[in-house]
Amino acid sequence: MSNFSKEFLVNIMGDLIRLKTGMSKNDVVSILGQPIKTENCKGLLNEKLIFKINCGQPKLVSYSALFTDQELVYVAKLN
Repeated sequence: MSNFSKEFLVNIMGDLIRLKTGMSKNDVVSILGQPIKTENCKGLLNEKLIFKINCGQPKLVSYSALFTDQELVYVAKLN
């Protein structure tokens, strides 16, 4: 049984922002800001962006977003 969500919540300065699978890379970057790192994955169409987000705490929180063919697949909190 799959437990894969099609929606992801990201805390930005205390506001919960909802990102959805299939969103364009441009839309995600306009919401989360410029990524601090870009990684190319095994497939030529896959790209992973790493974002540092201020969520109202002293330490920035890192999120990883995977895109396939410029569309969002998932968002994961790294720390």
